[in-house]
Amino acid sequence: MPERSLLGIVARTGYWIEWWRRFGPASGNDPKLKDPFGRYVITTFVKDTNVTFAEAARHIAGVSAHELSVAARRHTTTAK
Repeated sequence: MPERSLLGIVARTGYWIEWWRRFGPASGNDPKLKDPFGRYVITTFVKDTNVTFAEAARHIAGVSAHELSVAARRHTTTAK
């Protein structure tokens, strides 16, 4: 079997079953994020692995801790 990364697996399942579409702003409008799919996948990965947003931003290129925390605070809830 080919070697897979955990982040890659989360991204593939998000793409296949589109669970990331359930996230979004509380207002119900379209998200104004640059890349909502990528932000939601990374945010889910970070929250589920108990990595801080700063640590994730340090190791994942093209994302900042602020962008991840905004996606987590404003676009994800336990109900969603």
